[in-house]
Amino acid sequence: MARINLDFQAMAAFIEVAEAASFRVAAERLHLSAPALSRRIARLEETLGVRLFDRTTRRVTPTAAGRAFVAQARDAMDALERAALGIHEVSRQHTGVVTIACVPTATFWLIPRMLRLFAEQLPGVRFRLLDASESEVERQVIAADADFGLGFLERPVPDLDFTPLVADPYVAAVHRSHPLAARKRLGREQLRHERLIAVSRASGNRAYVEALLARHDLAGQVALEVNRVATVLSLVQARVGIGLVPRMAVAGDHPDLVAIPLAGPPVQRVVGVMVRHGVQLQPVPRLALDLLVQARLAASP
Repeated sequence: MARINLDFQAMAAFIEVAEAASFRVAAERLHLSAPALSRRIARLEETLGVRLFDRTTRRVTPTAAGRAFVAQARDAMDALERAALGIHEVSRQHTGVVTIACVPTATFWLIPRMLRLFAEQLPGVRFRLLDASESEVERQVIAADADFGLGFLERPVPDLDFTPLVADPYVAAVHRSHPLAARKRLGREQLRHERLIAVSRASGNRAYVEALLARHDLAGQVALEVNRVATVLSLVQARVGIGLVPRMAVAGDHPDLVAIPLAGPPVQRVVGVMVRHGVQLQPVPRLALDLLVQARLAASP
């Protein structure tokens, strides 16, 4: 079906002329000059390919096409006004539901801070969190199952726009009872005799872990591979070994675990916001996203 680019100002002018049956009166109501009003009507007639008015020196009457179009034009303009008022009301009251896809590690540090921010600024808004793997977060945002996503992109994705929020370095997660727990920094010499636990290639974090292992020549030290960072932390908590995880996963005052930086330049991922490329978010999700980006949540985990 062919698309017609309608000029809504021209449509409003057409309705005004049809109701007033006078170009002069319609021009006064619209605060336009007579030539400007005539140009708008001419532009609409050219777009539609029909003459809309018969004009004499005394009166203006709609043509048959004009009479048929005026009721539809009124309905279209009324619907547009109702839609605009509805969006304005939603935005003014800050109500609605925002769906956010997020990687599980974001729930340890980023999500609680984000929700506290939203509770202060958007108390009337409800939030739905979809925690999933990095690839699934990307898919949910692209498929519009989520308004936006929180995660990290290993490589650019053409269908997504990414705004960084926070750098998240990889650390060693150590049980508080472990002899190494009091150290300020760990290197190869401290880790080469330890049982290391890391995520497998099923995890989006694997590329970062491999870079970390290569930097410290520790590839042969990985005793256990699991699919999720949460499982790594559970095993460390059970004193099975030392985990290599994003700092965000062990942020805060964990009762059993400590996060110890690794020697040398950090290996880190950048966690940020993903939105579908070229898509305009609805007012409330847009407001939530803008608040999140502007706040940057103050500091790294």
